[in-house]
Amino acid sequence: AICVPASCTADDVKYSLMSKLMPALETNGIIGNLTILGRYTYSKVDPPIKLPAGYHLFLLFTVGLIIAVVLVTLYDLWHGDCITVDRRKWYFKFSMVKNMETLIKPERSEEFRAISGMKVLSLFLIILGHRMIFSMFSPLVNQRENELVVGDLIHTYKTNGPVVVNTFFVITGFLTYYKIVKDIDKQRPVNVYKLVIRRWIRFVPTYAFVMGFLVYIAPQMDSGPIGRGVLWKSSCNQYWWTNILFINNYIYPNKHCLIPSWYMASDLQLYALCSILGYALYKSRKAGLLLLGVVGILSIIIPGIVVYHERYNAVPLMYLRVLNIIQIIENY
Repeated sequence: AICVPASCTADDVKYSLMSKLMPALETNGIIGNLTILGRYTYSKVDPPIKLPAGYHLFLLFTVGLIIAVVLVTLYDLWHGDCITVDRRKWYFKFSMVKNMETLIKPERSEEFRAISGMKVLSLFLIILGHRMIFSMFSPLVNQRENELVVGDLIHTYKTNGPVVVNTFFVITGFLTYYKIVKDIDKQRPVNVYKLVIRRWIRFVPTYAFVMGFLVYIAPQMDSGPIGRGVLWKSSCNQYWWTNILFINNYIYPNKHCLIPSWYMASDLQLYALCSILGYALYKSRKAGLLLLGVVGILSIIIPGIVVYHERYNAVPLMYLRVLNIIQIIENY
C-alpha cells in the first residue's frame, strides 16, 4: 500500500510511480506499464456512501431473525422436555438447541457413519487448498517454489485439490440413489420434480441470506482500497437471479456472485441428473445402465473437448500464467 495525501488522484499516483519505475525497468530491458484503478484508492475524506433501502430492510430482517432464534431457543430450554410440548412444530426450526441436536446426532445406520468422516477429511483438504490459492495472490518472495511443487509427488494432494470437491458429488449421488431405492422398496411414490424442488428450498434461504449480506452489508464494512475490489459488488446486484436459479455456471459464468457459487449450481444440477438416472436404473436395469453409460461417456468426452478447444489446463497448475485470473476479476 502507498500512502499519499488525500488530494492526490489515481492518475497522480500513477505518473509519480511511472517516473521512478519505468526507467529502472528499461535499464534492465523490461518494457512495462502501470495502471491504478480508481476503486483501489481510498481516502477517509471521501463522501460517505448512500445507504440503499435494501440495507435497512436486510438489517430489519436480520434483527427479526435473531429475536426469533433467541425466543424460540429460550422456550425450548425451559419447556422442551415437557410432554405436552410438540417439538415438531414449525417454529422449533428456529431453536438452536434442536438444530444442534440434529447436527451432532450420529447416523442411524452404522454403515453410513464413515461418510461423515469422509466429509470432514474432504473439508480439511478443501480449506487447505483454498488457503493456498489465496496465497498465490499475495506477494511472494520466490514464485518458482509454487511451480516446482507441480512435479513433486508429495504435493499432489495440494495440486490436485480441486478434485477433492468431487467427493461431495460422489456422496450426494450415492445417498440420492439409496433414498430412491429405499422409497421404491417401501412402495412410496418417487417424484423427481419434488426431490429437486425440495433440495432447492433447502439451499435458497441460507444462500439468499449470504448474498444479501454481501450486497448490502459487506460494502459498508470495508475500511480500505482492498475492500472496494471484492467480487460481489458489481455482480450480485445484476446477476443474483442466476444464482437463485442455480444456472450461474452456464449463464454469465464469469459474473458469479460468490466464489463457491459454481459448486452450488453444479450440486443441484447433478442432483437432478442423479435422481433421473437412479429412477431409470431401478425401473429398468437394462435401459438404466444404457443411459448411465451414455451419460458417463459424454461426461468424459465433453470436458476433454472443452479443455482442448479452449486450451485450458486439465488440472490447475501453479504457474505464473495462472495469475492471469486477476484480469478476469478486474473485469467484474
